[in-house]
Amino acid sequence: MDIFKVVQYPLGDVLAFNAQILYPILEIRRMAVSTPKLLKDPEMMSHDEFVLGYENGRVGCSVSTLLTLRLFFAGRIREKKVSIILLLWTFGFLVLIALSVIGFFIFPVLWALLGTLAILAICALTFFYWVGEVIVAAALANEEFFELAKTKRALWIYSDGEKNLPKLQKVVPIRRTRRAQR
Repeated sequence: MDIFKVVQYPLGDVLAFNAQILYPILEIRRMAVSTPKLLKDPEMMSHDEFVLGYENGRVGCSVSTLLTLRLFFAGRIREKKVSIILLLWTFGFLVLIALSVIGFFIFPVLWALLGTLAILAICALTFFYWVGEVIVAAALANEEFFELAKTKRALWIYSDGEKNLPKLQKVVPIRRTRRAQR
């Protein structure tokens, strides 16, 4: 018996329980999900339009750092600055693993585990932030890297148009009522 059923609905995928049977069977249902407006065709924006839109604040982007790391290990990233940063971060994570193993020999297990988890969380967050910043900077500076990141889906571009902003209502000052004369 299959544990998962795939049910096709017209909108977005969401896991749900089957209500017809007493025990839960996970189903995948399509539901509407609100996301930022991604550009339908990533080929329609040139590098110059991306730079201009990014500087004006009309275009935003999202970087897939794990996909970027996979592209680096596959040897597809030729940008020197990005390769050096990713190589240094890789060596940094290897040093972190080595220090964690040494920490388990020196410190009690609880302290070594807590220290490893805290340092790993800080390093991971810093890695995601720093690599995202380097990828965007390289995409802004180099047109070839921009095309590579865009076609490999390491760089997602979305428009941040004014139609997403809330419309402000006109504010009219209200007169204060006069107090009754006594």
